[in-house]
Amino acid sequence: MKEDVKKLPQVQECYTLTGGHDYLLKIVARDMASYMDFMIDSLMQNAAISRVETRMVMGIEKRTINVPID
Repeated sequence: MKEDVKKLPQVQECYTLTGGHDYLLKIVARDMASYMDFMIDSLMQNAAISRVETRMVMGIEKRTINVPID
């Protein structure tokens, strides 16, 4: 699954998780129609993917790449 996802330009980031989910993908799409096309035509065509749960970002409250390490 990981190698296939790396080839998809819509996937900006992919994280391996613990707990009830295996991966977290950050996906960008022009609009909801483009997102649905991507999900149906690309992501869900991968046999290794059996379930998808979607969360939409409604706004950004803070965004940084700084790491506070002394």
